[in-house]
Amino acid sequence: MYNGTGQAKSIGDKAKKELGRIGENLVLCRYVDRGLKPVATNWRAGAKAELDVVVYDEREELLCVCEVKTRSISGGRAAPDIDPSDNVNARKRMKLRYAARAFIEKIPAYAEKNVRFDVAEVYNRDGAYTVSIIENVF
Repeated sequence: MYNGTGQAKSIGDKAKKELGRIGENLVLCRYVDRGLKPVATNWRAGAKAELDVVVYDEREELLCVCEVKTRSISGGRAAPDIDPSDNVNARKRMKLRYAARAFIEKIPAYAEKNVRFDVAEVYNRDGAYTVSIIENVF
């Protein structure tokens, strides 16, 4: 498969992207089930950063930005015993803050709202998904 950059793109990259999209959709559904309003998914701040899931909590007047990490686990392996927030390093947090500022500049209706950053971990074990959301990670 060709990605337009002069390099071959493996089939695994396509499957990984699809797995990520599934995880993001599951996280969005979890927020909606909690009563939060969907605002955006996969919102890009240029080539530098992307916001996976953005929702709004009308009760708290809170804009919530969620970074989603989706992993496949095969066979009898257990889910890694690691906090999902460990997967979001200082550089990634900086990019998320940058993208959130760009988002608010683009959609000023959220300029006076508080912002919360969450991290979600989604595990796929042979087609069975589990979702864990950690709120207010940074």
